[in-house]
Amino acid sequence: MRPQIQCLVFALSSVLLTGILCGQSYYAIEVLDSVTGRGVPLVQVSVAGQKFYTDSNGFVAFNEPGLMNQSLSFEFDSYGYASSSHTLTTLPGNLSQIQTTRINRAERLYRATGANIYEDSVLLGESVPISQPLSNASILGQDSVQAAVYKGQIHWFWGDTLYESGGGAGNYFTSGAISQLPNQGGLDPSTGIDYTYYEDPQGRSRPMFPQYQSTGKPVWVDGLFTVKDNAGQEKLMAHFVNVQSLFPTFVLLEQGLAFFSETTGTFGKIRDYPVAPVQQWGTGPPIVPAGHSFRHSTGGEDYIYFGENYPNIRVRDNWDAVLDITQWEAFTPLQENMRYDAANPPLELDGFGKPVYGWKKNTDPLGTEIFEEMVAAGHISRSEAPVGLVDIESGNNVKLHRSSVNWNEYRGKWVMIGNESAGDGSFLGEVWYSEAPTPEGPWKNAIKIATHADPTGNLGGSYSFYNPTQLPFFDEANGRYIHFHGTYSTNFFDSAPATPGYEYNQIAYRLDLATIPQLSVNVAAADFNADGLVDQYDFATWSGALGSDDGGDTNGDSLTDGFDFLIWQQQLGSNVWSSAPLVAGASVPEPGTATLFCFGIVAGMSCARSRREETRQSPGRFLLPASPGG
Repeated sequence: MRPQIQCLVFALSSVLLTGILCGQSYYAIEVLDSVTGRGVPLVQVSVAGQKFYTDSNGFVAFNEPGLMNQSLSFEFDSYGYASSSHTLTTLPGNLSQIQTTRINRAERLYRATGANIYEDSVLLGESVPISQPLSNASILGQDSVQAAVYKGQIHWFWGDTLYESGGGAGNYFTSGAISQLPNQGGLDPSTGIDYTYYEDPQGRSRPMFPQYQSTGKPVWVDGLFTVKDNAGQEKLMAHFVNVQSLFPTFVLLEQGLAFFSETTGTFGKIRDYPVAPVQQWGTGPPIVPAGHSFRHSTGGEDYIYFGENYPNIRVRDNWDAVLDITQWEAFTPLQENMRYDAANPPLELDGFGKPVYGWKKNTDPLGTEIFEEMVAAGHISRSEAPVGLVDIESGNNVKLHRSSVNWNEYRGKWVMIGNESAGDGSFLGEVWYSEAPTPEGPWKNAIKIATHADPTGNLGGSYSFYNPTQLPFFDEANGRYIHFHGTYSTNFFDSAPATPGYEYNQIAYRLDLATIPQLSVNVAAADFNADGLVDQYDFATWSGALGSDDGGDTNGDSLTDGFDFLIWQQQLGSNVWSSAPLVAGASVPEPGTATLFCFGIVAGMSCARSRREETRQSPGRFLLPASPGG
């Protein structure tokens, strides 16, 4: 009897075809996405008290003694698909195709890591896209991924890696692999990835931080990025942590900045960062690279941005700046050179008493935890902040756990894929899409694109899908189709039994952005610098553009004039983030005389002088980018 594989699965409907000869002694079941026609992985197929799971091609190779050559009722279930049942005749050599109805907006493509990815396809003699469909580097499971293009190849790094030998054996010091870019020797990303792992003499995935192996304490990386050194040579860098344990208490032993050596195929330390207990604000360095990275140019400077949830850390794309942690900046409403205090957060306030969200040094970045804590305590307003996701369908707040952000040409916006903390139906398995005009936000409207809830109970409970990672080098059709991986696991307070094969591995998804409504939140029409407040700074912008179309235009007539001043006046001091321009297109009476324009010019000059004086004393404000980053 084949080993039973307990996997979570997607729902299906309607048999398409039976009786096609497939060879060998197996009865083949193929589950297909009703929209794309592709095979669907991770579908639970239940019959006579036994459970089977489709492989990454969507196949189950069925050959069970006592269950062949008869008509049986099969149940089909999967996270994010509709459940269904069908009566099938289990004739060896035949094939039944089952069409699935997908509920998820994102399409599940394949399992990217682990063993026996295409086991059933191989048994059935079906073609498979990858060169090692059953075993690669002796890997059974792999935790969250970091990926970057470095010197023309994709470099991949994962957290804890479990070996096929079992018994807890594995590589807990970061695993690594390379693959080729699509159209440069790599596979079509919708079909699979051929990883070439860094292996030890036994053919197993080997540590990327071998210097820590003797300690037995895991080493993980995040914030993977590239930067050129002072000689113009590209370097691959990452933040690393050496940890004591995860449960019940996360203990950080060491952290720093690491660089990848092509000579040794390992990471070495280039900078130490002070250590402080995780979750203890106000100690240790306030700003270190974290989460996932992307590049962006603004204000005439090139930056590398980072974020675990919201993009909230950046550094100039410069070798010396990268190595000097005092040059790193945090996006935050806190005062520069002040640390977060939950009881009395040192907010920077403007003349209207509103928090100033901006890039500042030596202070804590605004992430989900600080944001939610300050909102709950009444220190800041959720509606006036540039972050804080909201489900556009239910209106409920979404507490963002982890995400990755990248520029998308198809949408012309920054796009986010993130998972929710303690979501409706699963602990970390609800996956969301959002978009914004700038890296800083406003990150507001969001739409769910994948669920791991189990409303029918047929799957045994919910599952988690955490640390979703966008892979922009896999974008298709100018960014219409985007790809992401995430860790599929039941380790975090979920009720479902572990899914053999799929458990604790990376699952690949693709999202068609043509199916997603416009979500980007516009700033108030007169908030020209998008800093979250209509104020004197915006008046200075209006006055500087008076008589031209270079900023200061609120009503879309391509001219900065008295109409726009009146709109600024109406919105002065107002709440900024809204789902549409507040006054764009409104009917505003034209001033009857030139008095308004004269006043505007004089007041504008005065305001501009005031702005220059204040700018010398406080951090820069939240400015819209002149153009998207690379």
